[in-house]
This record gives sequence, structure tokens and C-alpha cells, in this order.
Amino acid sequence: MSVRASTLGTGATRRSHRISRIGALIEVCFLIALIVLFNGFSEWIGYYPSALEPRRFMSVLAPEFAQHMPWLNALWSLSLALALAKFAFARWNYPLRWADVALGVLSIAVLARMVSGGPIVVGGGQGLTLAGALELARGEDLWAAVDAGIKFGLGVAAIATALGTLGKLGRLLTFREP
Repeated sequence: MSVRASTLGTGATRRSHRISRIGALIEVCFLIALIVLFNGFSEWIGYYPSALEPRRFMSVLAPEFAQHMPWLNALWSLSLALALAKFAFARWNYPLRWADVALGVLSIAVLARMVSGGPIVVGGGQGLTLAGALELARGEDLWAAVDAGIKFGLGVAAIATALGTLGKLGRLLTFREP
């Protein structure tokens, strides 16, 4: 191997360790917004059912959603700490990578808890059965379908997070360049 080829390889490897400070800053801002919205203004998550009655606002989060908040707060707080560390160091190192894997495991646990827990949106607690699907076809139980769709999306996110976390863990354990 020539000197030039080995230098190019080393430079490419070093570049892969860099962390975008702008990306980390955007992540920090997004996490702070999530924490403030869900903790301080969760009743604002909803919709106006009619343009003719703008004073009537419908909050969509189910009261049972509150049982997920301590876990979501822990996840978001640790994610915020990791994002601040990424901003400060601007390079991946092994402690940051291990923290990222641990955060991935916590994310999977929180997502699985939300999927298997109570309803997320108001009116979504019944689950979508065959009878529920027939009611939905008649337009009677839309919120059960919305809740089922949200839980399906969270399940897909849990599977994707699990695959990504396993890949990161495999690279860390085999001492390959992450």
C-alpha cells in the first residue's frame, strides 16, 4: 500500500469520528422543546374540531398517557445530556458511543412500554378488533384506529432502534471502527 493510500484511509477514518456541532445544537433545541411542550403544555396537543367554533379546542392525549411521562422525561433528559456532550466534544469517543448504545436500549424499553401500555389518544383504549373495524367502517370509532396507528408506528420505531442499537453494539464489541 502506498503512503498516499494509507494517509487517505486515515483521514477518512478521522472524519468519521467528527460530530456536527450544528446537528448537536439542533438536537438540543428539539429536545428542550419536547420537554417543555409535553411537561408544561400537554393540553395544547390537540386540534380544533370546527373552524366555525374556534374557541372549542380538543386535547387529544389520553389521561393514561401521563403514566409514560416519567419514562419519557428520563429518556429525553439523558438524550439532552448526550447531545450536550456531543456538542462539547465534537468527536465520537468510546464513552460517548457506549452512552449512545445505553440510550438506545432505554429508547427500546420506553417505546415497548408505550406500545403495550394504555391508550395514547383520547378514545383509543379499546384496541382495534373485528367489531371495532366494522364500527370504524361506519365512522364510529376513529380514535381507536388513530391510537392503533400511533402504536404501530411506535412499534416500527422500536424495531428500527433495536436494529440500529445492535449494530452499534456489535461494532463496539468487535473493536471495529464505528
